[in-house]
Amino acid sequence: MLDPRSEIYPTIAYRPIQPSDLEVLENIHLALFPIRYEREFFLNVVNGNGIISWGAVDTSRSDDRRDELIGFVTTRIIAAQDSEIEDLFRYNSSRKDLTLLYILTLGVVESYRNLGIASSLVREGFPEDGGCQVLEQRGEKYTQMVQVQGIDHSLGISE
Repeated sequence: MLDPRSEIYPTIAYRPIQPSDLEVLENIHLALFPIRYEREFFLNVVNGNGIISWGAVDTSRSDDRRDELIGFVTTRIIAAQDSEIEDLFRYNSSRKDLTLLYILTLGVVESYRNLGIASSLVREGFPEDGGCQVLEQRGEKYTQMVQVQGIDHSLGISE
């Protein structure tokens, strides 16, 4: 476990989630969330089937776990008119054709918390200078919806 008062900080790298992350991703979700997700969800995440994901790894580990996930964000693209925030656009019909990136899950293992990893996952994966704009946030374990306007194709997103 990392000591937040320690002067030694891990070196965190961000990358797309891949099929080899399946077991670790499932275990982290099980530890963090009160909802048990079905195996199909995880298979869709690691294979990029309708879900766009980004992971954080601690590359400063000296063991064979230096590429093991310590944090993640999973998202999907939805039309604003199909979202729960459609009411926000009711009075501005010119905004109803927005495409949104909805954050499904966002988490960091306990020993790596309070290092800004969750915020960095959102920033690294879906940068505002790439056309993303935060539209809504809720709660401590928050949900975000961001507007998508032609994000970098290396993320597998295009409009």
